[in-house]
Amino acid sequence: MRKLKILSSSQKQLILLYLKHIKISWWIILSLLIFFPYFNNSVIPFHDTLLKYQFFHFSYSHLFNFNELPRWIPYGSYGISANFFQLIMLSPGNYLTDIIGLAFRITNTLFLFKLSILIDFIIYIFGIQLFANEAYKSKVATTVVTLSAIGSFSWLAQLHFNFYLYYLLPITFWCILKYYQSAKFNYIWLAVLIEAVSFIGSVPYFAPIHILIITIIFLSYNIINKEKKLIKKNNYFFYYEFLLASFICIFLIIYSFNALQGTINVSSGRDMNGFRVPLNDFLTYRKPPLTNAIEGLLTGSTPHADNSYYVGLLPIALVFWGLFRIINPVFIGLTLSALTLIWLSIGGFFSRIIYFFPTMMIYRHIGFIFGAIGVLLILASGFVVDFLIQEQKNQLQTNKLKKIYTMIFLLMILDWVFFTRQYNIPMHLHGNGYILFLFIIKLILYFSIFYGYKSISNKPQYSLKGIENILIVIIIFDILSFQTIVHITAPGTHRVYPSFVFQVNKQNYISSRHDIDNHDIISQQRMLIMQEALQGYAFAYNWIGADPCYPKYRNDSWQHVIVEALAARGGHPKQINDISMLPFNDEKFKKSLGCESSKILLIQNHINSTADNDIILLKNLPDPSTTLITRDGPEIKPHFEKENTNALAIVKNFNANRIEISLDIHQNNSLWLYYADAYDARWKAEIDGIHTKIYRANVGFKAVLVPPGKHNVIMAFTGNLFLNNLLALVGVITSISLIAWIIIYQRQSSHIMTIKKT
Repeated sequence: MRKLKILSSSQKQLILLYLKHIKISWWIILSLLIFFPYFNNSVIPFHDTLLKYQFFHFSYSHLFNFNELPRWIPYGSYGISANFFQLIMLSPGNYLTDIIGLAFRITNTLFLFKLSILIDFIIYIFGIQLFANEAYKSKVATTVVTLSAIGSFSWLAQLHFNFYLYYLLPITFWCILKYYQSAKFNYIWLAVLIEAVSFIGSVPYFAPIHILIITIIFLSYNIINKEKKLIKKNNYFFYYEFLLASFICIFLIIYSFNALQGTINVSSGRDMNGFRVPLNDFLTYRKPPLTNAIEGLLTGSTPHADNSYYVGLLPIALVFWGLFRIINPVFIGLTLSALTLIWLSIGGFFSRIIYFFPTMMIYRHIGFIFGAIGVLLILASGFVVDFLIQEQKNQLQTNKLKKIYTMIFLLMILDWVFFTRQYNIPMHLHGNGYILFLFIIKLILYFSIFYGYKSISNKPQYSLKGIENILIVIIIFDILSFQTIVHITAPGTHRVYPSFVFQVNKQNYISSRHDIDNHDIISQQRMLIMQEALQGYAFAYNWIGADPCYPKYRNDSWQHVIVEALAARGGHPKQINDISMLPFNDEKFKKSLGCESSKILLIQNHINSTADNDIILLKNLPDPSTTLITRDGPEIKPHFEKENTNALAIVKNFNANRIEISLDIHQNNSLWLYYADAYDARWKAEIDGIHTKIYRANVGFKAVLVPPGKHNVIMAFTGNLFLNNLLALVGVITSISLIAWIIIYQRQSSHIMTIKKT
């Protein structure tokens, strides 16, 4: 009580009033309510979201048990660097929940994964609010846009295209808007920061789409905005506007290829030696029929797919109506961006032109961009609501722009008709009776409410309030009905798995590779992978504790040297692997890989080779399990004796980044310690604490020369993740800052004014 007396009564009043007005906004409460049911353990992610969860589980488990992030992935691909996967799989929200999980020693990785999505979801809606409050004059416009963004959220099947493709774009748009309003260039660099953070967990696929959208918005503003205040004040600002796209473009090209060091991509439709996509694959790869998009946009019939099209009927209708009536540079920039992406998704002549847009050659899924189209339509619809509420008659569209829009639509239709005929793209619908019935009810409700409004529109005292109520009622019914569909139709919500399936697990050393179909380690985790994934993924091996002779699940990426080694003996590594991945009758080569035998061998017979000759030697080697070919190894007299048995190797410690082996060699000659795990120049070795060289052995694997006696050998992957970790740190700091901003943001301007008056 004595401490309270330090404050005057007026100061106490001020503090109490301040605390009273700090409250959680309705949009945060609604976001939590919509997401809360997902925290049930019976709600299981599937398809690409399950892939993302698998890597999160693997990464967090390793961090939890060994206090370090995994830099290497030991199983599934015969060993592969984790650098690139960390870059494209782990978002700032994932890293933030890593910190939360470690602080509270949380072991349920599924809970943490969902928590990370909720954090990113709230940040996304905050970005919508931030942009809306700056761009719209009407609170109703802000409400309609926010409800549309919350209600169209669908993540269980596809987190990449349905969320992370666009989740920070609203904040970027806000930065651009503030830049044009204030002429302060620091908003451009803030946009660069936000864009860099948004690419953590998605690089390099989405960068070209972002660059294209931002470029269209910049050009639209400069062409349409009559005032051009910035150019008058500083004529060089016009050229600096493109630094944003240029900076991101150069940064991502350099960093993405650096992250791919030593890695080869065998995904269908990609250049194996890089990420470039050939033109024909760019135009056609996995492109769904346009009828799917139309049906999805109107009915919400595909809530769980690579594309979740639905954003509500109202935003689409508003934007189409506003195209021919409103002239606003930001509105036109957003709608032109949406139209560009829709036209791009057709895959016709226009797409051939966009293919040569900077970095677009690395984007493969031109049909999977409706998440970004959706958020553009949602934000654009707010300007139309503003027009209806504020009755800004001075913003009526010009006849010139009406003709331009009409021409764009006609060209899009012609391009689609020609492309459909040329490539024989099938046209079909996927809707079911329940969803179509709900769509009919929505249409009836829409027309009924608008007809009811028409009858009261003649009464000026009711017209403004009437249209506000109509918009809010329609959008609430629309988004709640769609979210009901999302929850009801989620495939994983009807299965219950034991809690241990999602607990952190310690990375164990598996001494030999087995065909998992014949190996008796079937677990609930494997059942989850097989039941919930449309196609299994490589990270499943790290999760379920199996290291098969050849992968049964999908493997998009391999170390380049492994592909060379397998191909040398007649194997065919590819994205979806089958029995042809390894040479069918080459049992001795399979033994050298650890198939039904130890992955660690002590080999005496040795052939030294050059870089140009080792592939040929391996191809003709009679027994790769008893004779080692080293590239640029020491000049040792070749031995061709029977397999050595007078030695013992025991694995003492193991994790994703490191293996420690105890050796006891009871003979006078040195032996090669061969490990059937992929070679990478970033692997380092020590024998009894003294650095020794790791040699590239049998083209794709690694070996160390060990002298006679008892020794302790450590092999560790020292790949530098500095830039990855730096980006992750920037992402976490930015996320925390945004969360703090959200909390501060709850103080509305009216509340602050009240405090000042008091």
